[in-house]
Amino acid sequence: MHAFDRFITAVQLGADLDRGSAERVAQAVLTTLSERLSGGQADDLAQQLKPPDGFLPGTATLRNRQAESFELDEFLRRVAGREQADEDAARAHTTVVLHALRLVVPSTEVEDAVAQLPADFAGLLSSPWRSQRPVSAGRDLVQLVTARGGPDGQEARRVTEGVLEVLAERLPDREVGALAQQLPDDLRPALERGRAARTAPRRLTAEAFLEVLAERLQTDPLQAREHARAVLSALVEVVDDALLAGLLTELPDDYADLLVPRRSPAGSG
Repeated sequence: MHAFDRFITAVQLGADLDRGSAERVAQAVLTTLSERLSGGQADDLAQQLKPPDGFLPGTATLRNRQAESFELDEFLRRVAGREQADEDAARAHTTVVLHALRLVVPSTEVEDAVAQLPADFAGLLSSPWRSQRPVSAGRDLVQLVTARGGPDGQEARRVTEGVLEVLAERLPDREVGALAQQLPDDLRPALERGRAARTAPRRLTAEAFLEVLAERLQTDPLQAREHARAVLSALVEVVDDALLAGLLTELPDDYADLLVPRRSPAGSG
């Protein structure tokens, strides 16, 4: 994915938001952050993220602007005002956005930005920012797949292994190896089958991925999409941040919808 899409997808995963809401939250936090940082540092972050035109304040005069001096309480007050939310929500969203930046932007740029922030931001940067669930056996991931809208019982196991197999055909060896290290032993054979089925990673678009999956599972593309979303959105909850960053980097933009759990009409995750 491109940097901005990786960033927004990470915000969606961390804050349990749809795409539009995640963009509004990110815009509120990043605009406030650009006020708190020096113009040069704010511009450096913007250059790394490459947001669409108009998403952040114009950069024509940004680089020479001085940082405003305010503490975390004022930062959260400004974010809350821009979001039209309370400060608890602003705190949670700021935490997610800062961690999402860490996931996407080179560490040196993030460290330079953090160095300009007051010490009380450290609590946000050390706080959990997304749901992560430990799994010790394949059945733990399979149960999470069912909870994410997938089938249950033996069919859930078959679907989970099918998605992992096609994913291993799509990803480079480095990410497949990292997945094998982080998933339970009894799911690794599915990854090995996928890796053994190709001589090099298959550059599958999301549509092509679903076509291959539908054929493997002997189902239609619409059902394959639901299966893929259930498994992939469960998978991102059990991997660490380094592997999540790798998955977001290696998968094209059109996979973003498959990584985020389907939301209910009420907007809950």
